[in-house]
Amino acid sequence: MVISKHNLIPIFDIRKPSMSLQNTPFNALDELKAGLRFLSTLLEEETAGLDRKGLIEHLNKQGVSQNQVYKNIKTMTELGLIEETEIQRGNVKSIYTTLTPKGRQVAEYVNKIKQTLTTKKREK
Repeated sequence: MVISKHNLIPIFDIRKPSMSLQNTPFNALDELKAGLRFLSTLLEEETAGLDRKGLIEHLNKQGVSQNQVYKNIKTMTELGLIEETEIQRGNVKSIYTTLTPKGRQVAEYVNKIKQTLTTKKREK
């Protein structure tokens, strides 16, 4: 909070979140670049069964960098929205990313928001 020099009225600095709002799951998700797109992508049928390499390639085509994908994976895992499974076949190791039930619910809400924003408004 900042005190105005002119009339000594408290002014809240919106650049700094209050301590009670920092480090919440919502803020962690909000701060991710392409976090909503990441969740929405995991819900798509065409990405089901993709390993991490395939997921990164798919998201790269949508403008999401590899670095952003790794940040999303880390944060989404910490939030309990995704799980990763490592499968070893001979010398080849593949990592698969799937939504948890909680992650699926959040991703479905994201898709509803996406649909609402892309649906043309009906004229009366």
